[in-house]
Amino acid sequence: MSNQSKQNYLVPHDFSEVGDAALKYAVNLAKKSLAEVYLVHIVKKESEKDAAKAKLIEIIKACKAKNPNVKLGGSVKTGNIFDDIASTAKKVDSNLVILGTHGAKGMQKVLGSFAMKVVLSTNLPFLIIQADVVVSTVDKIVFPVDVGVESLQIMNIATYMARLFDAEIHLVAPSQTDNMLSRKIQTNMTIVARQLKKNEIEYKTKLMAGSGSFTTKSLDYCKKIKGNMIAISVNNEGQVISLNKFAQGIITNDDKVPALIVNAISVKSTFF
Repeated sequence: MSNQSKQNYLVPHDFSEVGDAALKYAVNLAKKSLAEVYLVHIVKKESEKDAAKAKLIEIIKACKAKNPNVKLGGSVKTGNIFDDIASTAKKVDSNLVILGTHGAKGMQKVLGSFAMKVVLSTNLPFLIIQADVVVSTVDKIVFPVDVGVESLQIMNIATYMARLFDAEIHLVAPSQTDNMLSRKIQTNMTIVARQLKKNEIEYKTKLMAGSGSFTTKSLDYCKKIKGNMIAISVNNEGQVISLNKFAQGIITNDDKVPALIVNAISVKSTFF
């Protein structure tokens, strides 16, 4: 589980339906983990702060009324989401950021890029939630494994979620005709499997052959098994963020499956 005794989930709330969805999901997790949920709303001007504080207090009060056993807090910051999520997370010792995002058709590229930029603004793991997501138990987590070692950086948070919900992890990987790439995939699968065994987590493995993108194959598999969370790492060092189609596709998937995601370049294992 976590190396920290205290769990804190940070929820950036923009007073929209996606903010409500993220808060609802965070509360559901907090009931399992006894974590504190901390909301942050970010305004551009100081003059907007008072009205925002009143609105945030209203949201927290309504949430507390429905969930009296969940500890809730919050604050309003003047600045921007890329700087102030990281600074707020540090201030309140957050382990996980639960971020709402839209997944509307035709907007995936733009919204996926925005969510990716937020993820890359901090070294914290994120759980990306779409509006209208069904908040339910988590019993099957899909864990795509690629040839790069970066794909393994999500391992700690995925293990944490699996233990929290007593969930089964499904390791999926693209079948490779190249022997060297095939060996890399097998090595990475073995590394993850070893940790899952150590933590007594049930898991299954699946090599996916045939045409089509790894994104499509992973999402199709998730739908087939009725998975309710997908765990990925992203490595954007030296790349244009909008080019990471795999992560964008996962984040804005049509079935609205929540996505666990970390920046593989700067992630620290101390969070989970």
